Amino acid sequence: MKLIISPAKKMVTNLNDFEVKDLPIYLRASRKLLKAMQELTYADAQALWHTSDKLTKTNYDQLQKMELTSRLTPAVLSFTGLQYQYMAPDILTAPALNYIQENLRILSGLYGILKPFDGVVPYRLEMQAHIPVVGMKNLYSFWGDRLYQSLNINKEPIINLASREYSKAIIPFLKPNDTFIDVVCQGQFKNVGFRQKEM
Repeated sequence: MKLIISPAKKMVTNLNDFEVKDLPIYLRASRKLLKAMQELTYADAQALWHTSDKLTKTNYDQLQKMELTSRLTPAVLSFTGLQYQYMAPDILTAPALNYIQENLRILSGLYGILKPFDGVVPYRLEMQAHIPVVGMKNLYSFWGDRLYQSLNINKEPIINLASREYSKAIIPFLKPNDTFIDVVCQGQFKNVGFRQKEM
């Protein structure tokens, strides 16, 4: 069984708590995206991110200096949204850390898909962003079926805890016998849905 989740907008650098175990599987593709982003004008970057002037300046300055293989933080520690805070990876036992490394996957606009201890740097790029790269109109087209293929859904079920924005990178490629279980949380109510792709 694999669980998929979304990234968080807020990210930090943490070089102390855990060591990075690997680099992201699609790092070469990430470099293409980074190059395209670094060629954006300030105004284009602000339009892409939908950010205030203050936040745009911070992110734009960071973007120009960004390197994808230095000062890396394990992905599960780098993202700091509520989902990651409640997961509390910094206090998990060794068996629990091994479990999430084996079974949890984080979908990402820049990296495609991540294991919890893949090394990342803080970035800003949502999956629904329209950034033309190598002739593709958006990130869904850019990533294609690669994220789906990396999950090996035909061999095990997938529990989908990702937002609609991110799960849209997987759902179009589901095959008739894939087991893909949506878990949708709405306020205080929880709706667990089961989806088996139909012809």
